[in-house]
Amino acid sequence: MHNTLLRAGLVVALLASSSTLAFAQSEPIALFVGNQGNFSDANGTVTVIDPNTLGATQDAVPNLNTLVQSIALHKGTAYVMANTSDRIDLFDVDSRERTGQIAGVPSPRYLRVVGADKAYVSNLFDATVTIIRLSDASVQGTIPVGDNPEAIAVAGGRVYVANHGFGAGTTLTVIDPLTDVVVETVTPGCDGPRMLEGDLEGDLWVMCTGNTVYNDDFTEIISQSNGRVVVLAGGTGDVVASFDATSQLGTGIGGQDVYYDAVSRRFLVIEGMSLLAFDTASNVSLPTVSIPGSEALGAVAYDDVTSRFFVGRLNGFTEAGFVSVHDTQGREVGRAAAGIAPSSIALWTGGSPVATESPEIPRPFALSPGYPNPFRGAVAIGFQVDVPASVRLAVYNLLGERVAVLAEGVYPAGAHEVRWAPGLSSAGVYISRLEVEGVSVSRPLTYVR
Repeated sequence: MHNTLLRAGLVVALLASSSTLAFAQSEPIALFVGNQGNFSDANGTVTVIDPNTLGATQDAVPNLNTLVQSIALHKGTAYVMANTSDRIDLFDVDSRERTGQIAGVPSPRYLRVVGADKAYVSNLFDATVTIIRLSDASVQGTIPVGDNPEAIAVAGGRVYVANHGFGAGTTLTVIDPLTDVVVETVTPGCDGPRMLEGDLEGDLWVMCTGNTVYNDDFTEIISQSNGRVVVLAGGTGDVVASFDATSQLGTGIGGQDVYYDAVSRRFLVIEGMSLLAFDTASNVSLPTVSIPGSEALGAVAYDDVTSRFFVGRLNGFTEAGFVSVHDTQGREVGRAAAGIAPSSIALWTGGSPVATESPEIPRPFALSPGYPNPFRGAVAIGFQVDVPASVRLAVYNLLGERVAVLAEGVYPAGAHEVRWAPGLSSAGVYISRLEVEGVSVSRPLTYVR
């Protein structure tokens, strides 16, 4: 299956807010590196790196005069979080020219696209999330959340916000993306939830940094907790798996502590000079990858097509850092120049962002993920309609070509099940898509032989 995915160079972006399947190439054509800069100097920059030649364009965008917190790429636009300037700068990913600016966003930390024309931005020092309309880059309002909110993710049709509290936080705020209303507060059972990612199985991966409590003059540690990785069921917030770390997690500078690769189903977490790895399909830990060298880690990203890790490396906050490139064993295979404190890496593939899930609109029908999955021979696929409806259930390959129609016609209300046997079809990932009255929902199926 892995080789099939490499040859195709494609990954499914499941956009449940749309009635069609969308595909994006997974091989990056550029790395956008956010160089945080020194807080007091406000000298954050953006470096663009060619992943094939490792040639770097320093200061690829005009002088920002701010602390660069993170970069999000969406539909040809780079959104740069100008954290200390209360704004978001917009740049064309090809020309690197400024195309706009969103002002009045207090201390923007991370941006996550949560709908066809909507994004949420966490505001680190404001305990809010700003609602952005993407079509005209306008602020539509704010949503109150917990203290010092960090990462935002979508899982199970709900939006989760990590309330880090600089390590003292213990909660996630849950928002309904259709109404922009807080519907629940979830406690994942760890200190300092900071980074979040929703996976293709509908689970939410939570990275908690751990917490350190000092005395009044910060000369003595009173108590300290280690980090933890927790997996929650996206639709309910229930804990389904938990992994304790032996130390506190993250970069220590508020960088990009985690990365999720949707093709390999791999979730990566920075711990000191190592990368903890997890299989999101089976919710198990994988071998840890050690990163050589003395320069601290500031960010991590992974390209499944070339099986390479890209790691931001720091030379303090006054000297330019670099991005080191590593194979799956952690061996360095190259490096490229970057700016001061590279703490965010976004992979541009020329299409839609890969590792994001759009929120699901509540519908009077449901599609099961298939059983067993992965499968050999045949897979059972269940679906349910709440009222009698015209239904089509079909299977597609990763090129978007329909390979089988399993159910078609008017079905009565209730649960139904069909089976699909691929026969001599190639092993790999397929997509089951249920269409009901012109609206659809999709699930990945993995066929092994």
